[in-house]
Amino acid sequence: MDEVVHTIGALLPEVDAARLLTYVPAMHNQALVQRLGYILETLSAQRPVSAALLDGLAGLVGLHVYGLDPHGPAGGPTHARWRVRANLALALEG
Repeated sequence: MDEVVHTIGALLPEVDAARLLTYVPAMHNQALVQRLGYILETLSAQRPVSAALLDGLAGLVGLHVYGLDPHGPAGGPTHARWRVRANLALALEG
């Protein structure tokens, strides 16, 4: 998961928010939407993330709670906005 976070963070300046918000629902993967939103919001503590992108993704959040790591432990706090269970700690680069 750390590699995923690192890659998203590195590519963040190149993200076209409107385009991403068009493609994400077309993937038909609710867990992807919610995990991506959680990761982007977490990264926003260190670098700029478009509020429109975060709000757009938040509007796509479903009712199901997904673990951040689908193969991780069952426990962990649940993030209310993204309905993601933080069952592992994200390693953010400074």
